Amino acid sequence: MVEKKVVIPAAFTQQGRDKNAEKLKAKYEKAGWTIKEHISGGMTKPSYLIVQKEPVGKKEKMPSSFGWPQAITMVLAILAVSMCTLTNSQPEFDLSKAKSYAIIEKEDFSFPGRNRLGWVITSPARTFEERAQTAIKAAITLQKELKADIASVRIEPDPELSGLGYPLAIANYSPDNGGYSGDQGWTWRVEASRNQISPQQIAIAKMWKNNRESFLKPDGSLDEPNLRMEISKNLGLPFEQVHLPWAMLEKYEIQK
Repeated sequence: MVEKKVVIPAAFTQQGRDKNAEKLKAKYEKAGWTIKEHISGGMTKPSYLIVQKEPVGKKEKMPSSFGWPQAITMVLAILAVSMCTLTNSQPEFDLSKAKSYAIIEKEDFSFPGRNRLGWVITSPARTFEERAQTAIKAAITLQKELKADIASVRIEPDPELSGLGYPLAIANYSPDNGGYSGDQGWTWRVEASRNQISPQQIAIAKMWKNNRESFLKPDGSLDEPNLRMEISKNLGLPFEQVHLPWAMLEKYEIQK
């Protein structure tokens, strides 16, 4: 059995990569080859077909339609992908407003056959665009470093408030276009908030979190007025200013 590893011509979108793969499969199947495996390299590495064919007593030839022009095109495509990798994979969309960030938590919500990893970060990003682009930048880095099938990044206003319902941005990146499960058909899902959360609101939220259980009634409900009064006294704030922050997320459309 003769077996070959054939490079699939690169493309800048998942749709283009799939189309090139189908064309190459058709060429080899027409020439009598069997497609054994399709190995996807995602956005930053070459993809391959593993093809097989029974020997016929003479040197196997490439399909007749695969000439020098096609070979040159393939080499150039491989070089282009290699250059992207060597130059730290320049994204194909705008990240000019992305800010610095610090990783405060690492999450793993994988299941067999699907590597799903997450980072929780804080960042000085304040605007809608800054927050969205910072989360995107972090998701690209996470995916590249850990080879995740899906990379999820969430920006929180403060480490102590992580997971309490105040996300400033969320970016989910699935380079194989499989989404969470592997067959959902999406690459990016990004949301960000335009709301500003002040240091005073962060202090209120922290104190609310740390004192909440002390103000639970026998039936399990929260004695909110007295909790707010306690926070008001401790922070020296008017009672009417004691309320939890709000961060409403909106969909962010990636600009190519």
